[in-house]
Amino acid sequence: MKIDKPLIFLVEDSDPYRILLQRVLEENGFSVLAFRNGAEAFEQLYNQKPEAIISDLQMPRMDGFELRQATTEAFPERNIPFICITSNTDALSRERADSLGVDDFHLKPLDLNGFMNDLTLLLSKNVA
Repeated sequence: MKIDKPLIFLVEDSDPYRILLQRVLEENGFSVLAFRNGAEAFEQLYNQKPEAIISDLQMPRMDGFELRQATTEAFPERNIPFICITSNTDALSRERADSLGVDDFHLKPLDLNGFMNDLTLLLSKNVA
C-alpha cells in the first residue's frame, strides 16, 4: 500500500533559502514542489492540489500577496492554507497579509523547529 506524502508548494526567489526549506520539509515527510515566483506556482495549481502554500512575500513577476489573492479568487473551494515567510518587519506587510486571510506569518531568518511545529499544527487543524 502506497502512502502519499502531503504536497507543499514552496515559493521563494532566494535559491539558498528555497533549497534549505525544501530539504527541511522533505526531511519532515513532505513532498515539495518549489517555485521561484508566484506566477510559476499559480500555474501549477491547475494541475496539483497542495496541502499548503509557503510563500515569500517579495518576489518578481507575482509576489506572495498577489499569489494569495489569485489563489483565493481562482480556487475558493480549496481553502489552501497559506503561510508567509518574509524579512519584512513593517506593520503594513503584516496588516496586508492578515487582510488577505494568510493563515500564518513567519519572519526570516526562520526558527526552523518553530516553523515546522506551526506548519504541522496548521495542517492538522485543516484536516479536522
